[in-house]
Amino acid sequence: MESTHNCHHCGKSFLRLKRHFCPRYGQRGGRVGLRTIDQSFFKETQRSGIGIVIDYTHTVEGDQVYDDIYEFLTYIHVPLKKLLEENLEFWCWIDVVYRQYTELEDLKTGEKKYRYFSTNSITIRHKNSIEGVIHYITSNLLAQLEIIQMDRVTR
Repeated sequence: MESTHNCHHCGKSFLRLKRHFCPRYGQRGGRVGLRTIDQSFFKETQRSGIGIVIDYTHTVEGDQVYDDIYEFLTYIHVPLKKLLEENLEFWCWIDVVYRQYTELEDLKTGEKKYRYFSTNSITIRHKNSIEGVIHYITSNLLAQLEIIQMDRVTR
C-alpha cells in the first residue's frame, strides 16, 4: 500500500507527489513537475488547468526604451529560448502563444498608441525547433508592424 505525500506548497495530499501541480501560480516557486524554471527574466504570472496552462511575463523597466525592434528581439532571444527549453524538458510538447504589449509612437505627430502583438499557437515537440519558433515569432511581429506602417501611409 502506498503512503500519501503532503505538498508543502499547497497543503494537499497525493499518492504520487511528483505528478502533482499546485493549482495556483507561484505556489511551487516556478516549478514544472519536479524541475524549477529560472524566473530571473520571465516570471510566472498565471497558472490554470491544474498547471497545464502557464503564463510567463517579462516587463521592461520604464527607463529601458527600444527604438529599434531588432534590438528588443535580440534582448529577449536568449531568455525566451531558455524558458522554452526548460519547459520542454518536462512536457512531451508545448504550445506557445507569444503576446507583446508595445507602445508605438508616430515620429511625425508624436502620437502614442498601445497595442498587443501576438502569434497563433505554435507547437514545439523537440528542442531543435525552438530557434525556428523564435524566428517565426520575430517574422510575425515584424509583419504586424509593417501592416501598421502601411496603414499609416495610406491615410
